[in-house]
Amino acid sequence: TALSPKSITRHRRLAELAEKNGDDATCLKAYEESIRWNYNSCHATPEDYLSLARKTVDVAKTVSSREAVDKTKKALGLLERMQRRFPQKKHKAKSNFIESQLYACQGKEKFSQSLLEQAESEYGTLDPKDIDSRLDYACAHIMSGDKQKAYKELHLLSKENKASAGVLKRIDRISEEPISLAG
Repeated sequence: TALSPKSITRHRRLAELAEKNGDDATCLKAYEESIRWNYNSCHATPEDYLSLARKTVDVAKTVSSREAVDKTKKALGLLERMQRRFPQKKHKAKSNFIESQLYACQGKEKFSQSLLEQAESEYGTLDPKDIDSRLDYACAHIMSGDKQKAYKELHLLSKENKASAGVLKRIDRISEEPISLAG
């Protein structure tokens, strides 16, 4: 895929399209490129960093342990950079949920659990809670083994967003069994 090398919005759209098509390598590369070129851009958002880290968690679950450690280290570095660049509380909470998952992929369960607890305290102060942070909350709890908390949040989210097919599809992708009627 040849794109204008510095077009952040095109790289972002390519990443979203690659994710829909299941092309993890292209998706990760496109998110990396959107982050690489966003330093002085008006199009820079923390979602690029968070999306790359979420995708890294998905990929790290399916690759060898050595490759997973390499990918997660890179994602953790980018999340740290995101927190310095976008220091708002809501981004910190989302980042900690994802970092918790990344450390779990590396096999560092104790550190992962401490990050999850820290993220939960930050999450409790957020109002209103957006859909992404609620899904990150559920994913982090699933990876930590606390599926009851995760499914409680997913069921609540599905009831609140009955009319949103996109949100229901994301919920079903996270859960082991479909929660929505369409799932």
